[in-house]
Amino acid sequence: MCQLRLGTPFLLLAVFLLLLVCCAAGCLADAPARKHRCGFDEMMERGPPATAVVRDVPRRRQGEMQAYTVAAQGVESEWAPIRIKVSAKDMYDPSKHCAAVGDMSMPDGRRVKCEGKDLLTEEKKDIILKQLLPAAINLHSERLSVKPESGAVVLPTTRLRTCHKFTIPRKHHTEGVRDADLVLYVNAFPIDATAWAIPCAMLENGRPFASAVNFNPAYIEATHTFVRIAAHEMGHALGFEQGRFWRFNLFSLVFSPSVNRSVWMITSPKVLEVARKYYNCPRLMGVEVEDTGVGSMMSHWKSRNTVDEMMTSLGGGFMYYSAFTLAAFEDMGVYRANYSMAEPLRWGNNSGCGLLENKCLTNGSTDYPDLFCNEFTGRHKLLCTYDRLSLGYCALRTHKQPLPPEYQYFYKPTIGGSLPFMNKCPHVVAVEASGCTNGELKRVFGSFVGPNSRCVKGRDLRFTKTPIGDVCVNTKCDKGALKVQFYGDTNWYNCNEGETVEPLKNDWSGSIVCPRYADVCTVFPAINVYPIPVLDPPLIDNATSTEDAETVKSGNAKTDISRTGFNGEISMHDASATHNTNQHVKSGDIYYLDPSASTSMNSSGNTLAPTKPAVFDQNLSRNSSIENITIGDLLREFGSDGGAVATVGFSHLALFAVTNAAVLMIPF
Repeated sequence: MCQLRLGTPFLLLAVFLLLLVCCAAGCLADAPARKHRCGFDEMMERGPPATAVVRDVPRRRQGEMQAYTVAAQGVESEWAPIRIKVSAKDMYDPSKHCAAVGDMSMPDGRRVKCEGKDLLTEEKKDIILKQLLPAAINLHSERLSVKPESGAVVLPTTRLRTCHKFTIPRKHHTEGVRDADLVLYVNAFPIDATAWAIPCAMLENGRPFASAVNFNPAYIEATHTFVRIAAHEMGHALGFEQGRFWRFNLFSLVFSPSVNRSVWMITSPKVLEVARKYYNCPRLMGVEVEDTGVGSMMSHWKSRNTVDEMMTSLGGGFMYYSAFTLAAFEDMGVYRANYSMAEPLRWGNNSGCGLLENKCLTNGSTDYPDLFCNEFTGRHKLLCTYDRLSLGYCALRTHKQPLPPEYQYFYKPTIGGSLPFMNKCPHVVAVEASGCTNGELKRVFGSFVGPNSRCVKGRDLRFTKTPIGDVCVNTKCDKGALKVQFYGDTNWYNCNEGETVEPLKNDWSGSIVCPRYADVCTVFPAINVYPIPVLDPPLIDNATSTEDAETVKSGNAKTDISRTGFNGEISMHDASATHNTNQHVKSGDIYYLDPSASTSMNSSGNTLAPTKPAVFDQNLSRNSSIENITIGDLLREFGSDGGAVATVGFSHLALFAVTNAAVLMIPF
């Protein structure tokens, strides 16, 4: 047995407790109605100078639009924009995805009934390879730099996690991969999520070098929403996930007054600097990560505090690539961030510490009415979203059971928000096609739709005698002075903050409340305006070729990382160790165990409650006291003969964390 003792075991163990409770990773843009579901942690639960084809360093502020070209490489500086390449052989192999209607075995071992929506058509293939991936890659390469790999990087043949379910060219294991800092093995077969991505192999410094990416064909479309979804998943591939957060010591357990318990936060220096400035909260101790939701836990920012950030799990917004995510990458130590390209957020900006430390509402009242709502509106009376760019409804409902005390915000304990990602805090969710700048008039009755339109609060507002709630109005901003114009009214009205304006036209009655100038006149990135360019796919090899041979370029010697401990934290594990299966576990210890190295899988002792734990209740050992559990019990419960590790198809290497109340299993 290889045993690792750490000075702060409880903090480390609690990360994994949360992970096991509900492993998985989620998102969107263009204010869409459909919610993107990311399956990152869900998959974790299952396992000299030369001329080269590289991507140009994107020009600033070009976002997704920058074209890719063949660039001549000069002498590399220590840091350079990350080079991300794609290997997509499985997308050209009809046995690896839904190529026809009917039953078929998927690469992940499932048999599925392929329907028309599941088929990977040539059109969808081109959208992924020629539009979504190039645009998403560009979003990262214009913001993140690495110390480039100057020679070939050789991938191992074992312990590649989910990448084993993808076709990896043999030459990647022999001659290695050149001119790339990250390789994405991409496919598109049906899954329960919209998409997922997962790192498979890490360099010795802990930075991911190879990752698997899968898109659900049913949702593929050439939209800015899906570009951001692809960029979100690529964020996981780059290491925005709980494994890297732990590896680079970014996590801490911090007490949160808003929920009256300790929560996991990223507390690294740059993240703290960014967050304290953004929220205007000097005493802020960290930025909370998601602690709930299948496909979300521990690998996303907490949506309640960072709505519309690219790496949150709550879809329906614009998914801005903000300084929060850049700071997290930079604090890993293996990336350098270009903060001049950070996209600004709005949610809670300059709100002070109260937003993070207090409940969102108390007895139905809130100090942040622009962020949270407290009325049952249905879908007919529309309200402004927090950013004043869309109209929507208050996501408030009556639950069948009382909510947990920390999520009770009204006199009645059953009333609360709909979304767990928001800690059940009710907020306005945009209705489909309800954008003030690009919505459909039939969806936003009485609203002015146009490029300068913004949403304002209505007071008893009616259009043609129909109550409409809030409304989009045309705006004109001039040196601190705001004027507004109503739909069907050619008049411009002066609109000073806090004052009310009544439209003069007979079709109208009621009034609007004038917003703050900055709320409607601040220019934010237009991430959904331009068409998505069609480019040559960023392929690292010929996707349709069955020939594995490749001429090795002259240059630096290759780095055989297959002989190093680059694969996660595997270098910390002695694979040759023989476990004493009768040894009892001790609270506070962390064990790295490999069932294949064990002399026995049938040791005596009390077993953990149920196999393939139906446990996700934070107490795996509720039927057995810690002192009676042996190494053999751990191996038998979670090992190769039917346990969670084998079930998900990962390497047999697993981590068991022992606390006073539970034994946790985390597959690598």
